[in-house]
Amino acid sequence: MSAPAPREILDTILGYLGFAFEIEEQERDGHAVLQIYTHDAKLLIGPRGETLDELQFLVNRLLQAKNPKAARVIVDVEHHRQMRDDALVATVRKLAEAVRTSGKPIQTEALNSYDRYIVH
Repeated sequence: MSAPAPREILDTILGYLGFAFEIEEQERDGHAVLQIYTHDAKLLIGPRGETLDELQFLVNRLLQAKNPKAARVIVDVEHHRQMRDDALVATVRKLAEAVRTSGKPIQTEALNSYDRYIVH
């Protein structure tokens, strides 16, 4: 039996949760992106994007359970993650410029592993 496709996994999870949705497969920076369109976007994103992060984690864990070498996928809801990533990069660039100008280090708030990946 072959491993399920990322889209199938996400479709199954959201279907069991009772969401009405559409999933579009995209590519961003060499990564597969599963873009979800739904009227319940706020529910899927959750507070501070936590529900979206957990959904992405779950999809990737299920993929890697069937195939440890499976490529990681990005799960996004109506481009929320992309807009958040763009805002994070802009903020980090401003902080880097402030450090260059002042010569003094600046401490940021704690970042989760995905945000650290985006920054680097």
